[in-house]
Amino acid sequence: MPIRGSERMLRIPRSGIRRILDRTASGNLVSLAAGDPDFATPGHIIGAATAALAQGATHYTNGRGLIELRTAWAEKLAAENELAAVDPETQIVVTAGALNALSASLLSVVNAGDNVLVPDPGFANYQAQVLLAGGNPMPVAHPHSHGFAPDLTQLDSLAADASALIVNTPGNPTGTVLSEDQLRAIADIAIRHDLIVIADEAYEHLVYGEGRHISIASLPGMADRTLSIHSLSKSWAMTGWRVGFVAGPADLVDLIAKAQEHLIGCPPAMTQWGAVEALSGPLTARTEMVRRYARRREMVLEALADLPDVDLVTPEGAFYAFPRFDIGVTGVELAERIADEAGVLAVPGIAFGDEGAAHLRLSYACDEAVLEQGLDRLVRWQHKRLSSAG
Repeated sequence: MPIRGSERMLRIPRSGIRRILDRTASGNLVSLAAGDPDFATPGHIIGAATAALAQGATHYTNGRGLIELRTAWAEKLAAENELAAVDPETQIVVTAGALNALSASLLSVVNAGDNVLVPDPGFANYQAQVLLAGGNPMPVAHPHSHGFAPDLTQLDSLAADASALIVNTPGNPTGTVLSEDQLRAIADIAIRHDLIVIADEAYEHLVYGEGRHISIASLPGMADRTLSIHSLSKSWAMTGWRVGFVAGPADLVDLIAKAQEHLIGCPPAMTQWGAVEALSGPLTARTEMVRRYARRREMVLEALADLPDVDLVTPEGAFYAFPRFDIGVTGVELAERIADEAGVLAVPGIAFGDEGAAHLRLSYACDEAVLEQGLDRLVRWQHKRLSSAG
């Protein structure tokens, strides 16, 4: 008889992002799919990790992470996130990237059958991670018509039957940066319904124009109910290093530290020492990366601005655009048609929830020449399609 896998894993779908990335980017395909910066990790960070290895940083660390790194992160939270009283000893755990932070957090606060509110469209792993923790994901519409901000009326209604809420700003896949007023409205709902908030802030430094990232934990009444998740992956081009953080109330962070004992033990020592250097060293490289992303965003906006039957909500952060294609094709079929006919690989919006069905996620975390080629193909394909239809 065949060996049976667990019912848990059999009912959880694969990530729609990973599925599309498995499609080989041949010479005929330009990929705008991956959310992986094309920049190299800054040299001073690599040097610090290399030096740490040479000095013997090849062993276990404290399960919560190096105290030097937790202290540096607490200082960063005070300087950048208006979270001045975070104790590095008891309120921070270093994780193997933001995904590990998310999984450990959900395992620590979700009971079997708990309803967890997740954004729709939202990062494809949220629903799967809630299911892995034994909870029920409840999508909250963040519709195109709202600029991908949450439908507060629906959120308030669903919150009555939920125990936790995931908030993501800047957003993946939409690039939406929630304003202070929007976050205060969400915070009011969380407090009124006694929700634990899991705040995914992995793209916090990638904000453009007049936008400003605000940590929801910094708002009145939120520090004691928020688990703030951060990462070095995007801001420092360290996706492969797998360094993330959870900060929050000490009693919940204790549970996360316990979960980590059974999940990963501790993050790799050498990547943690690299992370210490990232936080304490010069920010010149990070600033330049953000400047380049801003230019790439302008390339996307210029290319899609007047394209018929394509509607783009201007992304204010992250490195994604999430245009809607009003062409009568939705879901995975939309992405497949774009790939087959335009030669552009993009993630189907349906991978992020029903609200994304008519959308594609385009990543501009790629080289400018690749981005220009991909956008040119999309524009030419759309004009050709329209001329053929006419």
